Amino acid sequence: MASIILTILISTYPWPIRPFGSALQVSATLGDARESVADPRFHRGIDIPASVGTTVYSIISDTARWDGSGVNTYVRVGNYWCIHLEDRRKGDSLVLGILDTINTPPDTIGKMLDYPNGDHLHFQIGPAGGPFENPLSRNGGPVGYNDTGSPTITIDFWRQGSEGDTAQQLVGVLDGRVDIRACCQDTQTSGGVNNTSGIYKLTWSVDTVGPIQTIIFPQVQPPNNGDSVLLVYDRHNYRTASPFYCWATNRIVNNQVEDRYWNTKQKDNQPDSVDAESLEVARFKDCYYWVLVKAYDIRENFDVAKDKETDRIQDDVSELPSFDDVQKEV
Repeated sequence: MASIILTILISTYPWPIRPFGSALQVSATLGDARESVADPRFHRGIDIPASVGTTVYSIISDTARWDGSGVNTYVRVGNYWCIHLEDRRKGDSLVLGILDTINTPPDTIGKMLDYPNGDHLHFQIGPAGGPFENPLSRNGGPVGYNDTGSPTITIDFWRQGSEGDTAQQLVGVLDGRVDIRACCQDTQTSGGVNNTSGIYKLTWSVDTVGPIQTIIFPQVQPPNNGDSVLLVYDRHNYRTASPFYCWATNRIVNNQVEDRYWNTKQKDNQPDSVDAESLEVARFKDCYYWVLVKAYDIRENFDVAKDKETDRIQDDVSELPSFDDVQKEV
């Protein structure tokens, strides 16, 4: 069995619990919201559901280091972390990993403890202090991982700055600078059981603008915990389980979160920070527009939310053309 696993692992890596070479469940993904508005953070890895007492093994051969407290006790071997363990291998000692075993079983590094909100192994990859890579994309993900479920998404519209203490929802005609909020979740089908988690990527489009990639999670830390988390997740509907409320117009660029918006009064051929002085020079005329936001999982399954919205540059919108004349799909 071990030699077969090693053949498969040319472009993937084994799971840290048995069976090493078959798809296991995933119930949470990297980047999901954690803790609270007072102390927000990004989830640093994936959660693998299993029962209390399940034996956990090291993926690689290296020195096993242990630390943590309460339910967050862990063993780290190289850059591979297994968290929520009891009966841990203690003392900085060398362990034999799954990747280096053919005729000899790998070393045990601990067993899964009784976790209050559902028993699972938290698994993350990265050096102490980060960055932490997405385990589902590293080297193609763990052996056999597959996700055929599609995300689900709905959207609504808010005044720019609603990520802060005061939020103002916009209904009907949109004007000025707008934040687009998406309520989304993914259905993870790995291991033959449906679990829900956060999404991997968001894009948004309006008429000829876009698609603009906004939120994406190849890694975290960076983007760091704290204020950056609240630019991704809505503080007014902060959740630590899916569905999550995300600010689709904000962007993660070079692993840093940027506070952005859709400026419906943007001047044509100018940055979105520049307002048009009149309808004639506006990028978005008084009209109806399709706004599309797509939510993707890491296997590129997606769902799209589409909303017809009226944009207003000038006060009088009574002369808007009919919807049949102006509707456009991106």
